[in-house]
Amino acid sequence: MRSVIPLLLSITLAGFSASLAARPFWHWQDNFSTHDKAELKSWVLRASDGLAALLGPLPFDYHVFFHLSRNAGEPVPWANTMKRGTRDVHFHVDMNYSMSEFEQDWTAPHEITHLVFPYLGDSGRWFAEGIASYFQYQVMYANNIISWEEAIRRYDERFRKARAQGPTNLSIVELSEVVSKTGSYVRMYWGGAAYFMDIDQQLHEKHDLRLHDVISLFMQCCYGNGISSVKQITAKLNKLSNSTVFTDSLQSTVSKKPFPETQVSLSWLAKNPPELKQE
Repeated sequence: MRSVIPLLLSITLAGFSASLAARPFWHWQDNFSTHDKAELKSWVLRASDGLAALLGPLPFDYHVFFHLSRNAGEPVPWANTMKRGTRDVHFHVDMNYSMSEFEQDWTAPHEITHLVFPYLGDSGRWFAEGIASYFQYQVMYANNIISWEEAIRRYDERFRKARAQGPTNLSIVELSEVVSKTGSYVRMYWGGAAYFMDIDQQLHEKHDLRLHDVISLFMQCCYGNGISSVKQITAKLNKLSNSTVFTDSLQSTVSKKPFPETQVSLSWLAKNPPELKQE
């Protein structure tokens, strides 16, 4: 098992040439200058390239919609994805900020990561937001936007903030069902990320794999295979990794109260940055 899956991954990735890489289609919902359009395209493409460095060539086209915001208080006050036939991502942007400030923002890496996965419904919010949150700083690291030390600092900061946010009487899975009422989005996002960090450590220590290796296989084979629930996607990821870690960790982390433990896995992650698939 320690040699077969990495070999399968390398063979799978070799089957996707550069000509099959992700192709974005641009949509301008407001009036943007020619200069701003070029800058925003470059910003999104850099995030896409960072994800490809982590997972391998992205085998899908996607549509990017830009909306103009003013006096937003941050470069990207709102973004979301939609997956109804096409894979769409909407960015609301304040062009009063510099491109260096856009690059330091996590939103583009987070939202582009969402495009790899099917919609899992309200009960799967924790899974969808958790994987996007866990990968966002790794994408920024892959892009040389932040160092690995800075990525770990940001992980630690977000986990601390999430743990401090209530409610503490719900598991992350339970919170996912009522988060629109509680407003505890940070806790849900980063509770989900804690699940994926635990899985990443287990895959590495027990199976000579990393989480991004397994997600790469999923990306190439399984997006349109009728998967629409956490139960279905964890079963598929177990099969792809030849393990049970995705369901085992679900029971030991996000299904329990209160917030998942993160310090042991974060210490492991600090010593084990992801091996990038391309520069």
